[in-house]
Amino acid sequence: MVQQQVENKWQHFVGVICLNLTTRQQVKRVLPTFFKLWPTPEIFIDAEEDDVKEVIKPLGMMNVRTTRLFRMTHDYFTWDG
Repeated sequence: MVQQQVENKWQHFVGVICLNLTTRQQVKRVLPTFFKLWPTPEIFIDAEEDDVKEVIKPLGMMNVRTTRLFRMTHDYFTWDG
């Protein structure tokens, strides 16, 4: 399960965005690399968009997903949950 690969709420949100319109098997192959490079939102927010696109490319919709991941991360910093 994808939930077994996440360590915090932000990583859970990343997993949800990645799961949109793709399979769990595809996401399970991508998340370990993603979280190795960007384990926290503080590190991810400074990532280069092209690097993120390259990592999530196997999931498809890499431009849309990258935009959503950065938007969610920005919102995460002001979220009171």
